[in-house]
Amino acid sequence: MFQHSKISDSIVEQTAPRLSTVTFLDLSYCPKIGAQAIEAIGKHCKLLVTLCRNMYFPDSAGKVEPEDEANAIAATMPGLKHLELGFHLISTECVLNILSRCPQLEHLDINGCVTVNRDHQMEEEQSEFRHWDELLPDVLGLIFSYLSLKELLEVIPCVCKSWSMAVMGPLCWQYIDLFQWSIRCQPHQLDRMLRMLVTRSSGSLRSLHVAGLQNESNFSFITENAGSLQVLRLSGSLISDSIVKQTAQRLSTLTFLDLTYCPKIGAQALEAIGKYCKLLETLCPNMMFLDVLGKVEAEDEANAIAGTMPRLKHLDLGFHLISTECVLNILPRCHQLERLIINVCVSVKLDRNFLTETYPYLEISLMTPVLSSDRF
Repeated sequence: MFQHSKISDSIVEQTAPRLSTVTFLDLSYCPKIGAQAIEAIGKHCKLLVTLCRNMYFPDSAGKVEPEDEANAIAATMPGLKHLELGFHLISTECVLNILSRCPQLEHLDINGCVTVNRDHQMEEEQSEFRHWDELLPDVLGLIFSYLSLKELLEVIPCVCKSWSMAVMGPLCWQYIDLFQWSIRCQPHQLDRMLRMLVTRSSGSLRSLHVAGLQNESNFSFITENAGSLQVLRLSGSLISDSIVKQTAQRLSTLTFLDLTYCPKIGAQALEAIGKYCKLLETLCPNMMFLDVLGKVEAEDEANAIAGTMPRLKHLDLGFHLISTECVLNILPRCHQLERLIINVCVSVKLDRNFLTETYPYLEISLMTPVLSSDRF
């Protein structure tokens, strides 16, 4: 598989004889590959049964030899069983040529090939192929939910009208993961993307993962659409106690909440969360070491957790400046706790024998930094 690679015809022609045992080859989104490379592959890869040559529409628009590629496939790959040519600017004649000269073909994907006319003759040739565009919108939405964010936003809407309508529906957006994208984008881009996708979920949002929220109005917007929300991960966000207190009652369905590296969150926010999020089982308010140095209420936060979250099963308090007494307050009051992470909580001193005897079913992670004098 060489997806998104910038390999050229010349290197493929030079090395194709070494690929004689290949049966599956994916060259999707490789814009420098052309007919010469395809012909060399067909000449030397006689065992090839699957070829994927999907393209992005902007890449295919700039290619001057898409029909030469299709004809090279038809002429040199009679043993193909699976062929994907998504978004290639090929003609109907090229497709018919492939169908007649690749007699073992079982699956042909030509989605997004806008210059192909699916007339009656082609429908007969493809009578055994699946017509994915005819699936019910709910089924399409369920299938699309497994795709990446980039594919959902840039590829699927361009395939056909039914797919475009399906990707606009709520089933594709019950689980929204913007984490990788949000750590690279600008705040105003994140604002627009977040609001667009949450709106598409139409109240069916179950899981949201995003980093670096700079705008408290976005947090309020999320809570307004949180009727079904179970998992909320907001690492590195600048949300404050006041906005959490105002909106926590809308988060009553939460079972998992990640507030890692949110320096403005304090005891008041945690108390509000504990008051309204009665189903909460996992809480992760880890901190950066430099952030905790300026906090004056670390023990208040720990006591708020102990006082309002008796159903917790997983608690992660890494880098908090809490005392041993705070931890010992949490343990008996969060009696369903199965895992407690207090790594680098430098003020905590616990007797492991005592913990093992008193809480035999509790897993505790307690790592302390080790400074070597050899490094100074």
